[in-house]
Amino acid sequence: MNKKIPMWAGLLVGFLPSPVFLFCISGFYQGPLKRSVYLPAFAFAFVCCLVSAFILFGKKKSVAVIVGVVLLLLNLCISFMLGCGAVLADR
Repeated sequence: MNKKIPMWAGLLVGFLPSPVFLFCISGFYQGPLKRSVYLPAFAFAFVCCLVSAFILFGKKKSVAVIVGVVLLLLNLCISFMLGCGAVLADR
C-alpha cells in the first residue's frame, strides 16, 4: 500500500508542522498561548512526524530515506518544543 502513496505527499506531511510551530512562536496570536493551543499542535506535529517517516522510508530510495531522517529529526524537535510549551503554559 505504501508504494502507491507519492513521495510528494510524504514531503508535504513532513513540512506541515513547521507553519504550526511558526504560528505558535510568531506572536500573531495576541497574548500568551494557552495549553489548549500547544497540546493539539504537539499531537499534530508528532503524528505528522510518524506519517511522513512511514511514507518516505517505504520508498526504499536513498534520497527518500535521507529526507525522511532529516524530516523525522526536524519534526521531533518541533514536537519536543511544542510539548515543552504545553508543560510551561498556564504557569
